[in-house]
Amino acid sequence: MPPAETIERLPVRVGWNGGTQVNLLSARRNEPPEDRLVRTGVRTPSSAASDWAYAWLWRDIDAALQTAYGLA
Repeated sequence: MPPAETIERLPVRVGWNGGTQVNLLSARRNEPPEDRLVRTGVRTPSSAASDWAYAWLWRDIDAALQTAYGLA
């Protein structure tokens, strides 16, 4: 995990359809998986770069990151 100062300087990443915001949804009691979360303390303003936002279920996060951003 990079330090907070590095994260704060990163540009807003734009997904495949221009989306810049992500909403993560939990469909089960054991979501989100605590072992996959790291709180950085970095707070950024909402991006007005796009009208698109993604809404993903936690159980689909890996496939969604790959599809939208080419990340795994």
